[in-house]
Amino acid sequence: MISWPGIGVHLLDTSTVLSSARLTLRPWCGDDAPAALEIYGNPSVARWLSPVMNQVPDAAAMLLLLQQWMAEDARMPSPAGRWAIELTAERRVIGGALLLPLPPGNEDMEIGWHLRPDMWGNGYASEATFCLAEWALSRDIDEIFAVVRPGNTHVATSVRRNGMQWVGETDKYFGLVLQVFRRRLADLDRAAPEAEHPPFPQELDVNPQWEWRPLASLSVRRVPLRLTLKPSSSPTGEVDGGWWPRSMDPLAEFPAMIAGVTDRVGPVSRVAYNTETWGDAPRDMVIDGEMVRLEGIRALDPRTVFVSGRGWQRKTLLVVPPEASENTAQAALTSAASPGFRGGAEQILLAGSTDGSAPDGTVPVPRSKSSEAGR
Repeated sequence: MISWPGIGVHLLDTSTVLSSARLTLRPWCGDDAPAALEIYGNPSVARWLSPVMNQVPDAAAMLLLLQQWMAEDARMPSPAGRWAIELTAERRVIGGALLLPLPPGNEDMEIGWHLRPDMWGNGYASEATFCLAEWALSRDIDEIFAVVRPGNTHVATSVRRNGMQWVGETDKYFGLVLQVFRRRLADLDRAAPEAEHPPFPQELDVNPQWEWRPLASLSVRRVPLRLTLKPSSSPTGEVDGGWWPRSMDPLAEFPAMIAGVTDRVGPVSRVAYNTETWGDAPRDMVIDGEMVRLEGIRALDPRTVFVSGRGWQRKTLLVVPPEASENTAQAALTSAASPGFRGGAEQILLAGSTDGSAPDGTVPVPRSKSSEAGR
């Protein structure tokens, strides 16, 4: 047995079994198909795996997939592979973990994990990934990466708490825009503080916020969050500021918006939005360690979102549609944040049109159910 602090590693034939305080990471076997289906057949898990894999429909398909994984693992050089995550005391499979080379160049090594939803919130993801990362970084690789969709704040929070460092945003993996986190051997010090979030400079009263988005090469450019807020001392009107998102996908857009208003309302507890205008979203999402309730309301003005903090601070934001022209959007953001302006969302949006007809799509249009795009 090879040992590291808190971790036992047993070499069984050509397979590696890892153990931590509560978990065992072992190779998958065919008998795991029913337990694996509870993970990879669950839509709450599978939604984040596309396009790499789809939701597994039944036990027979799960068995075929496990057999494929086992055959691939036998051909891959160490430390690459896939493991079942098992509760040691109960000998019960609760998740899966992986170390796989990332396409297209197969030069970067990805660490990943998937847990049954009823196992979330118990620290198992952090325990499993720390165990796997420490072993992997002892096997002559310099760094490992986790790639996370921008809307998957639950996983992003988990990787930061587990010591992974945010290094930027890229679209070179899987053809998706993904947040990239990196871990090196020095990052495995559990006494170190929580890793940095994607940085946000201090909020200004009216000027747009900024989010930092390194390109695929990780050279840095600044992309405006496109959020304006009235000064704290100004009287309230029908809206408290304006926001120009880049899409109507809540998972992609809400996290940065919430970060932009936190200084005003405190930790955000609730976001209300119009269900006919915005895309699908879970009931709750975790953002920077805080649980936020996402409340879809059909009757809410589609031109606004409503944000409330855990106290009594609340903000109503004008939503400028993504397809609005630059001139119209900037005029709307300025009006929405003007201390003396107390008009409503429709008045602000139509003000940019010379004939009052909103020619460039400045009023959000409810989605057609037949044209919804999958993610």
